[in-house]
Amino acid sequence: MSNYYIVYTYLEGENIKYISNNYKIDYEEIRKLGEKVGKNILQLKNYKYNGIAKFETDDINSLKKETINNFKKFLDNKECKSIINKFYTDYELNNMINILENTSKYLDNLKPNLIHGDIKRANVMKYKSHKLWLVDIEDMKYSYDLLNFIYTLSWELSDVNGTYFTKGFFDGLYNNKRPENFNEQVMFVLILNFMSACYKYSKDNLLDKIEWYINRYKGLDISIKDKIKNNDNII
Repeated sequence: MSNYYIVYTYLEGENIKYISNNYKIDYEEIRKLGEKVGKNILQLKNYKYNGIAKFETDDINSLKKETINNFKKFLDNKECKSIINKFYTDYELNNMINILENTSKYLDNLKPNLIHGDIKRANVMKYKSHKLWLVDIEDMKYSYDLLNFIYTLSWELSDVNGTYFTKGFFDGLYNNKRPENFNEQVMFVLILNFMSACYKYSKDNLLDKIEWYINRYKGLDISIKDKIKNNDNII
């Protein structure tokens, strides 16, 4: 049986979300902070692991099936169904499921690597010396680059500061390029994040939160469809 140890230390500084929301900092500076984080994650991605400890490995097909099954449970709830139909028709909801089904292959065909697992501005601390620290590493696993944002992608991209941070992250991770089928990977993780959030709020019976979240996501969804139509990168 393996033993795992977590070492805690106090970090003097503020997280990037607090900084970007409360101080006068331009979008390019936020993008550069994201880029610096992306470059650090690139080092983690290329780290020669050598089996020092065992990490969980994401199975894309299992993740997809679980998410779709849970989303169908969400839709079976009459109150939840009534709320989501204010924003999406049944045809559009079925299309979401189909997109998730059809885009999973673009991650499943990739080789998994070590990821942080919960990248967001709130998990990046900026020290007074301008050094950045990544915190909350308990979700570290073998997975795929986009799944660094499995819990947060829809949240970051529906916020202008979060959008610039996320763009910078992938600029740093991919040296200002984007891999093949990147938009399809983004769509997979976005819909995964959306469906998972809807199901979580329904389990907790947070009906007001469901409507607020879907309304927020709908604006992002419209923006993304425009980018895809124009053959632009989503991020």
